[in-house]
Amino acid sequence: MNQTPAQKLEGYVMPCGWTVKSYIPNGAGHTGSAFSIGYSAVKDGDKAFLKALDFKKLMAMGAPDPLSAIRYMTESFEYERDILRQCRDGKLSRVIRSLSDGSIDVDGFPVPYIVFEMAESDVRKESIKQVGFNLAWALRTMHHASIGLMQLHSREISHQDLKPSNILIVEDGGRKLGDFGTSVSKDCKLPHANTPIAGDRSYAAPEGLYGYVDPDWSIRRFGFDAFQLGSLFVFMITGVPASTLLISNLHGSHQPESWSGTYKEVIPYLQEAFVNVVETVDGHLMNNKLKEQILSIIKELCEPSLFLRGDPVLRRKKMNPYGMERYVSRFNRFSTIVERELYNMVVK
Repeated sequence: MNQTPAQKLEGYVMPCGWTVKSYIPNGAGHTGSAFSIGYSAVKDGDKAFLKALDFKKLMAMGAPDPLSAIRYMTESFEYERDILRQCRDGKLSRVIRSLSDGSIDVDGFPVPYIVFEMAESDVRKESIKQVGFNLAWALRTMHHASIGLMQLHSREISHQDLKPSNILIVEDGGRKLGDFGTSVSKDCKLPHANTPIAGDRSYAAPEGLYGYVDPDWSIRRFGFDAFQLGSLFVFMITGVPASTLLISNLHGSHQPESWSGTYKEVIPYLQEAFVNVVETVDGHLMNNKLKEQILSIIKELCEPSLFLRGDPVLRRKKMNPYGMERYVSRFNRFSTIVERELYNMVVK
C-alpha cells in the first residue's frame, strides 16, 4: 500500500529542529483526529509528540467535495494551532503545551504539523489498568481537569470534548487537557462552532443530544463543559460515562432518537432517570466522610437540566453557575484529605 506524504515523516528533521522518530498509533501518548498521523520526536534530548495532518488520507476515503473537505481540515488544524499558541503564551498549566508548529514539503506535498509535549498516558488507559477504584487518584485528576477548564473559560474557550482519553497524563504525573480539534471560542467561525455537539456524541451533555442550542454562548458552551467534567468523574467511579448511564435509564420513547418533543419537555423524564444514575454512582463508592459531598458534586455537574446545572451557591448569587473556581477548591480539599489519610496509613 502506498504511503501518503504524512506517513513518510520518520527520519525527517523539521524546520523547527525536531527530528521525527517513530510512528505512534492514534491515541497512544496523545489523542488526535482520524485525519492526522502521530509520531515521537526528539530535539536536544527532549521528547515530544508530533501530530501531522494527512490530506491524502481524506482524499483516499472519497470525500464528495475534496476541495471543501481539505479547506475545512486546514482551517480546523490552523484553529487548533492558534488555540494552543494562545494557551501556551498564556502559560495555562493544565492544558497540554504545544512546543512548535509549521509545515514541511514531502514529495512536493505540504504536511502541516504541531509538536506537543509528550504525554505518558491518559485517564481512560490508566482507569482500565487500575485494580479497583482509586479515590485519591480520581479526585486529583478532577482537581487538575477543573483547573484546566477554569483556565480555558477565563479566555472564553470551551473544550467541548472533555472525556477520559483527552485528559492526558504527563511525565510528572500531572493531568492536562488535550485534543482541541473541536474546541470553540466566541470568535470561532468553523462549522462545529454552531452545532449542539462539537465533540464525541457518546460523552455529550443531554441538551446536545436533544438538539437544544441555548442563545447565550456562555451558558451553551460552559454548561456543556461542566456536564462533561462531571461525566469524567462518573466514568472514573463506575467505568461508564454519565450520558450513557442516563440514556440507558430512560424509557425508549424518551431517548434522543425517539423523542419528538423539545429538550425542555423531556427534562422531567431525564431527571427521573438521573435518580438511578446517582444511585449507581452511590453503589460504587465506599462509605466515608466525603461520600455525600462527592455525590453532591456529581448531582450539580451532571444535572440533566442545563438551567439548574452547576454550583447552586453561584446560581443563587446570580453569578456564573458553571464557574470552576469553587470546584477547583473543593476537589483540591477532598484530594488532600484522602491523600493525607493514605499517607498516614502507610506510615503506621
